[in-house]
Amino acid sequence: MAGRKRKVVTAAAPEVLYHGTVAEIEGAVRPFTHFGTFRAALTRACRTAYGNGLKPDMEAAIIIYPAQVGIAAALVTEDLRGEIKNHSPNLLAAHLHYDAGAVISSAEFGEIIKAVQTGGDGYAVLADILRAKGWDGIAYRNDYEDRDSLSWIVLDGDQAVLGETIRLTLGEALKLHDAGVTEPPVSPDLVEEVPSVTP
Repeated sequence: MAGRKRKVVTAAAPEVLYHGTVAEIEGAVRPFTHFGTFRAALTRACRTAYGNGLKPDMEAAIIIYPAQVGIAAALVTEDLRGEIKNHSPNLLAAHLHYDAGAVISSAEFGEIIKAVQTGGDGYAVLADILRAKGWDGIAYRNDYEDRDSLSWIVLDGDQAVLGETIRLTLGEALKLHDAGVTEPPVSPDLVEEVPSVTP
């Protein structure tokens, strides 16, 4: 049974967001990449580093990408079913169908699940459904990496323009995190503007 209909909230992304990782982003940003506050990106990268067994003194273990994200009308929802490492298309679809006020229908949910089960691109199907409803991204309340902040998901990699990376050892990153730092140690180098993508 689908979730109860609720009021739908839409929001535009802030001027600068961040993506935290332990791996270089080579080439284009992938669709459905997550961006958030500096603290959310820092926390996510530290947890990923720990999970991968990285040591505190390893050079440039933590990579933070500042980004300009062209999201003008994101669907705002609650945290995506808790702390899950990868938000698969079927997980996102289930959240939007059951937990987020049934913003996608049973038929649309079925389309996404079918695509995943048959080896298709569930993300592409979900992106087309959301765009048809007037949304160009997803924003969710991040209850784990930076409580009460919003994190953002691009539907298309072209919506994000990455700036110069911020590279830290895990030890340096942990010190910033434990000190409650919410802004990057250097100003983000963003020289290129990304246009808003029309849904």
